[in-house]
Amino acid sequence: MKNPAIEIKKWLIARLQAYAYIDVYDAMTPTDADGEYIVITSRTANQGEGKDCFQFEVSANVDIVTKGSNFGFKRAEQIAELEI
Repeated sequence: MKNPAIEIKKWLIARLQAYAYIDVYDAMTPTDADGEYIVITSRTANQGEGKDCFQFEVSANVDIVTKGSNFGFKRAEQIAELEI
């Protein structure tokens, strides 16, 4: 069976880019990244087998980075509260 973590990561990045209005990066950020951005730092997919199906448990770490004049935990929480 195909690993769903790759497709879920693509979906997550596309949704974040569409709704967060800030840059979204997959694991690596450029050295000249702006003051606010989101990084998908890691993802895992664990496969389990049932009697009649395959199951995957997929998780991803989403880091919200704020720096510069508008930084802090409050701003990161505002970004995290966006509905995707």
